[in-house]
Amino acid sequence: MIGYSLDSDKYDSEKKQSMGKVSIITPVYNCENVIEETIRSVLEQTYKNWEWIICDDGSEDRTPQIIDKYAREDLRIHLIRAPHTGLPAAGRNRSLREADGDYIAFLDGDDKWHPDKLLTQVEYLESHPGWGAFHTSYELIGDPEIVKFHTGILDFPSHEEATFDLLFRKCVVHISSVLVRREILSALGDFDENPLLRGVEDYDFLLRLSARVPIHHIKKPLSCYRISMGTVLHDKEYNRFEKEMALLDKMILEGFEKNPVSIKRRKAAIYYNRAANAMFVYGGAFRKDFIQAFLYDKTNAKMAITVLSLWMPSPLLKLWLRFLLKLKKSL
Repeated sequence: MIGYSLDSDKYDSEKKQSMGKVSIITPVYNCENVIEETIRSVLEQTYKNWEWIICDDGSEDRTPQIIDKYAREDLRIHLIRAPHTGLPAAGRNRSLREADGDYIAFLDGDDKWHPDKLLTQVEYLESHPGWGAFHTSYELIGDPEIVKFHTGILDFPSHEEATFDLLFRKCVVHISSVLVRREILSALGDFDENPLLRGVEDYDFLLRLSARVPIHHIKKPLSCYRISMGTVLHDKEYNRFEKEMALLDKMILEGFEKNPVSIKRRKAAIYYNRAANAMFVYGGAFRKDFIQAFLYDKTNAKMAITVLSLWMPSPLLKLWLRFLLKLKKSL
């Protein structure tokens, strides 16, 4: 009797690639120092059935030349050169118009992925046909001091799914960790290119997405989120407070959130975050914002303790609040 031997590695490889095609959407601008790291993380994906559409927003450095070199070597990579707008939303929308994948993934030009990121998420979506979107846990990379600060105070995702109510309270999803079914995205509409939302257009997108479908969580750190001075999150010239307030106004105006208590708590969080960033990261006045945060959410123990501690001199207050925030994370 002649036996039959199955090449399991070849079978697994063919099975992986028979699953749906992924379109990766990336806006870039002046990121020549990190873009090759991002590119390598995509080329090293164990899931190979993808296309990558990168829209360059008129970079003034070597970013497009670096991408073009890789695009000539791998036909799955497509570079779009666009005039400068300063709006990541415009680059994402331009790339989305060219995408033809079954699934849509997002990757910012300075972030990167673990090699199994796409494979893990596609397998989850293929095995859960009723679910529309997944995100993964993520690691922070970038400037060591800023990473240390955020690692010490951020509440990293521990939930089963990101619902609108959870995301409205705090953004626990990073855009570079998301994979969504194309049909869900088609019904959702474009990223908002309103300049008032520059830097929070991804948060707006995630809120609108979670209002349609829960964003299920894969508890593996398969994405890396780069934070450093000069990026939007930590640019002193960029008024994130103004942007987040504009986004809050949009959510109220368009009827996504109507609960006055939830709205006040969100305003409190925005003021508290501005104060914490001013105190810990880039300097500036912060005491009035801590007080305003408490006035919006007087039942919040963190904000109450912070206000009661404002008599301390700044160096002592920073040590005290850093200790309290770390204690809160450990509980």
